[in-house]
Amino acid sequence: MQKIFPIQGLTLSTPITVPIRSYTNSDLVQLFGLPEKNLYNKEYVFIDEFTFVSHNQLDKYIQNKHDLDEINIKFPNIETFALIGQRGSQLYEIYDLKVALSIIYFANRLAIESVKDFFKYSLVSYGYYSESGINSCYWDVKIGSIPITQNDFDGTIETLYLDDNEPESWKKPVYIKNNLIINADIQKYVNMLSIKLLGRDEMSLKLRSALKFIYDTFPYHNVDSNIITYSTVLETLLLKENESGTQRKQVSVRAACLIADKQNYEAKKYISNWIFYFYNYRNKIVHGGKSYLEFHAEEPVIFRHATSLITHIIFALIKEVLINNIKSISCIKEIVQINGTKDNLNNNFNYIQENDLQLYYEEN
Repeated sequence: MQKIFPIQGLTLSTPITVPIRSYTNSDLVQLFGLPEKNLYNKEYVFIDEFTFVSHNQLDKYIQNKHDLDEINIKFPNIETFALIGQRGSQLYEIYDLKVALSIIYFANRLAIESVKDFFKYSLVSYGYYSESGINSCYWDVKIGSIPITQNDFDGTIETLYLDDNEPESWKKPVYIKNNLIINADIQKYVNMLSIKLLGRDEMSLKLRSALKFIYDTFPYHNVDSNIITYSTVLETLLLKENESGTQRKQVSVRAACLIADKQNYEAKKYISNWIFYFYNYRNKIVHGGKSYLEFHAEEPVIFRHATSLITHIIFALIKEVLINNIKSISCIKEIVQINGTKDNLNNNFNYIQENDLQLYYEEN
């Protein structure tokens, strides 16, 4: 039985298929409690996927006219839909749908980003270069029939000023909707991400979890939560389960060595320092009861650069995991060790120099 989900904030020129899970016959036996003797081929693999399609192309995927009429009545203003074979629980469906939407976001950025060097594209605040200009790193995506509006953001919630005391328009924040409009053929990049996701290695599981967390950060409407989630994504991608003691340093150094692998010491120091510094915000929110509003008031330039840079670091980490087919945290630890030896470090944590924070890195 087919099931359809309305998607807000996504415009497609062509349909996109996102493979999301793989099951062997043995997996299906375990999931549904079937007798193993009924298996015809234990090695058969079933691929579960979402198909994303625009409203005007639904008739190519749904032949029943009555079903199409029902969709038009219930969702008359929805531009894009996700189709999937119905499962046992909608909670699992939504979880995987969020992962699939994150895959689409990253695949599109991989396809259209025109500046490939990390130290150049990371200079753009909350955006990245494409042939058409600067694209936002944020995305007002939402699953369901109600779109994101100005009322979802604290600074632009509709209000009424009494006694004719309304301030000048230039003093009031303006809501600018960040839709994701996909014109490029991104299926190749979707497949790259999906193939990694369908694997059974340590990083495949971590990538799935990270993509789900990242989905929740696309609309930039809860900055405090985003800062905590960014830290969680870094730890998910870079730490082993139950690894403790020096997590902040481990995350900083591992990210730097993976992104700037084989580059000079200064490149890795730049990335390490900023991640280490970013954790100040996370720790003060979680443990100190502070808000991003205080950070923004105290050091607006530093705060803006740090939070923007983290979005680029997360993208770069996922890109490196794909390109280098990183399968485990042990692989990342090995890369760190090789870089530390190359840079003549007695302790790899020496990539972190807390009092040497710079706004940009430029190779000599």
